[in-house]
Amino acid sequence: MDIQKIGPIEVIKGQRNSKVPFSTSILVKGNEADGLIDCGTGEEGFSYLNDYYDIQHLLLTHYHIDHVWGSMYYPNAKVFVNRIDAPKLNNPEWLAKAMGIRALMGESELDKWLNASNQGHSYQDVLAREKEIYPYDETFTLAGRKIQMLHAPGHCEGFCCPYFPEEGVLVVGDYDLTSFGPWYNNADSDIDQLITSGEMTLNIDADYYVTSHHKGIFSRKEYEIALDNYLAIVEKRERKIIQLFKEGTAIGDLIHREVFYLNRNIAADPNFLRFEIMGIAKHLKRLAKQNPYYEDHYQSFISYHMADPKYSEFFIEATTI
Repeated sequence: MDIQKIGPIEVIKGQRNSKVPFSTSILVKGNEADGLIDCGTGEEGFSYLNDYYDIQHLLLTHYHIDHVWGSMYYPNAKVFVNRIDAPKLNNPEWLAKAMGIRALMGESELDKWLNASNQGHSYQDVLAREKEIYPYDETFTLAGRKIQMLHAPGHCEGFCCPYFPEEGVLVVGDYDLTSFGPWYNNADSDIDQLITSGEMTLNIDADYYVTSHHKGIFSRKEYEIALDNYLAIVEKRERKIIQLFKEGTAIGDLIHREVFYLNRNIAADPNFLRFEIMGIAKHLKRLAKQNPYYEDHYQSFISYHMADPKYSEFFIEATTI
């Protein structure tokens, strides 16, 4: 098991180098009790944390399954979420809307999705748990250490980056700096917000940047270079979509042109097709904001590929709960 330490903070890699559906957890060691950020390491990490630490507080950076599915392994911990994710992690219908399931499958298929989602890595425990709210952008303590949960929307609406000012550690989470590029493939994702939030991370006084997947810890200089290359993939994808339209690609065929996922990977896991559709829709929405020419393309795309296109975007902040 891969564990790296920065003062009282342990960066605990998940299985398969924290590749989805696993993720890295951040342990904060306290004098009397310990805190944990995210819980998707897998069995070895769960055993290690339970054998050697007393996890009393579990903070979830956002609602994605690879960060929350292990909550059942910490039954005595108080679970904390942000105010934007709270409705999603208390109500599976809100969760399905935020993920884009309602848009893609329609209301009639929600029960089928809910039943399927209870298999394997599941939301069942975290949905059932009592949860408290941590504040955005305010200093509080976790296991006796100062922490701020910096709101960084884009990857999803409620996403945040835990920051430990005394240790100079910023957990950038799903800004994972991989060759795949940024992920913004839910109904509550926003490309421009993701870019702005990424740029925000560079304004934080941090010496260490920690990702939730793959490499883990970056120095500031390493992070600055890697983030620039990572965010550039957004424009690369957008240029590809523009070129596909110039070549006369039909709306129905766009999802088979590997803007995000290779076709062989989509064939192996149909969930990737759902993400491909949502990701392309996000780009077309962005293009339509920049140039009205693309509005018809956007409307045609979501009408063709979605069962309930009015849920192609779903943001708690714009919704009356």
